Amino acid sequence: MAVDWHAFARGRGGVAARVGSARPGVAEAVATSQRAGVRVIMITGDHAGTARAIAVRLGIAGPDATVLTGTDLAAWTTANCAGGCGRSRSSPG
Repeated sequence: MAVDWHAFARGRGGVAARVGSARPGVAEAVATSQRAGVRVIMITGDHAGTARAIAVRLGIAGPDATVLTGTDLAAWTTANCAGGCGRSRSSPG
């Protein structure tokens, strides 16, 4: 369902949005890693639109990049990975 933000703002008195900033040095670290041949991915709990905006700002992805949600990933099978991914888990300590 599409949201008519103008109608929403008129009815509610306004809409404000803010995309958080990455920590200082992250964009440079991403660029350095990419120059070294590392494929950088971002995993976050942010909304898909927010995640895309941050990834674009950091140079991790383009504006048309595919963003996968938790629901998307939960439905994946090993066939989706085409041999290029696996499941891993880290634990503290």
